[in-house]
Amino acid sequence: MGKRSRKKTQLVNKQNNSFGGGLSNMLIFSGTPSIENLINAQDYGKDTAYTLAYALANKNVVIGRFIQFIADAMTSITLVDKNGDEVLSWLWPTIIEEVKTIFGDEGEMTEWIYNTIRNFVACGMSINAPSVVSEKWYALKIIPLDNRRVKLEQNGEGVFDLEYKNTKIAHYSKTLKKPSLNREGYGDCLFSGAIDDALVDRYTKLTAQKKYENNANPDIVYMIEQGKVISEEQKKKIERTFKERFWGAENQGKPLVSDLIRDVKVIDSMDAVIKSIDIRLHSNKNIGMMLGVDLRWLGWLREWGSEAELHAVRNAVNGEFSKRADLLGKTLTRAYERLIAPLNWMNIKILPAYLKDNQALIKIALEAFDKGVIEKEYVQNLLYNEIW
Repeated sequence: MGKRSRKKTQLVNKQNNSFGGGLSNMLIFSGTPSIENLINAQDYGKDTAYTLAYALANKNVVIGRFIQFIADAMTSITLVDKNGDEVLSWLWPTIIEEVKTIFGDEGEMTEWIYNTIRNFVACGMSINAPSVVSEKWYALKIIPLDNRRVKLEQNGEGVFDLEYKNTKIAHYSKTLKKPSLNREGYGDCLFSGAIDDALVDRYTKLTAQKKYENNANPDIVYMIEQGKVISEEQKKKIERTFKERFWGAENQGKPLVSDLIRDVKVIDSMDAVIKSIDIRLHSNKNIGMMLGVDLRWLGWLREWGSEAELHAVRNAVNGEFSKRADLLGKTLTRAYERLIAPLNWMNIKILPAYLKDNQALIKIALEAFDKGVIEKEYVQNLLYNEIW
C-alpha cells in the first residue's frame, strides 16, 4: 500500500464553507413543519422524516440509551480473512493505523461508531463520504453523513446520485440496514413501528415537566366572593400575585390570605402525572420491542427476574453486540474498499466487549435476598455493576 500525499484539501460546501461541519442541531417539537407532517413525510430530500427520527432518538431514553449502549461496547478493530480468522502479517498495523486515522478522530473511532449506529437506528442506513482529500484526491478523512441533509436521485438502474448540503458527492459508500418501503434507495428507522409510542412518551414527559414547573399553579379555579364583580386588571393582579408567591417547588406550603378570594379550588392534575409513568413504561416497552431489546439490557432494574432470566438477558445482549459489531465491520470494510483501496482477501472487524457471566455472584446475591439478608435495591445495584 503506497504512501499518499498528506497535503490536505478541504472539500468545500457551496453554502456552508465546510463539507464535514459536524452534526446539525436536533429539531425539537416547535414551529413548522408540524409533528403530523413530520410523521407522514414522504419527501426525505427535505429531511422531514429523518429529522423526526433523529429528534426522537435524541430525546427518548430507550432509543438514546440503546445507541450509547451499543456504541460503548465496540472496543477495538482488527483484520480478519474471509474465514473470520485474525490476519497476522506486516500489513496489519499499517492498515489498522490508516483506518483509525481516516475514520477516527485523533486515532479514536468512537465518534464514527456512535454516529454510524445512530444513523442505522434513526434512518436504517449509513452513508460514508470523504470530507478531506489530498491534492491527488485520496481520501484523508471519511465521515458518516448526516442523513437529514442527504438527497438521493436515481439516474439509472440501481445507481443513485447523492447530494449533501446542496453539494453533489461523486464518491460515497452506502449500507442499508432497513430499506424504506416508500422511497427507493433510502432507509427506514428501526423503530418506525413505534413512532407513535415515542411521541406519546415525549408528550407525557413534557406534560409532567410542565406540571412540576408550575407545581403551585396546576389547574386552579379562584372562587371570588359571591356578588362581587372584578375587573380584568384585578384578575390579572390575582394571577400575578399567586405566581410570584407560590410558583415553583421552593414556594410550596406558603399560606394564601386574600380579602377578595373566597376559595381556591385545586384540580389535582398531578394524578395525571402519576398515571403518565405507566403510560411511558408501556410506550417504551413497545419501542424496545421494535428495536429487539429487553429493557433490562439498558439498565432497567424494576423487573430483574430469576437467575435463569438474568443469564438469558446476558446471552441476548452478547448476541446483539455480535450482530451490531458485524454490521459495523461490514460498513467499515465497504467504505474502505470503495473510497480507499481494495482489501482483497481481508475484512475489517470490530470487536465488542461482551458482558461477564458471573454465575457465582448472581447465585449468592439472589439467595441472600431470598433469606432477607440484603435489600432488593442492593441486589439490583450489585448485579448491574458486576454484569454490566
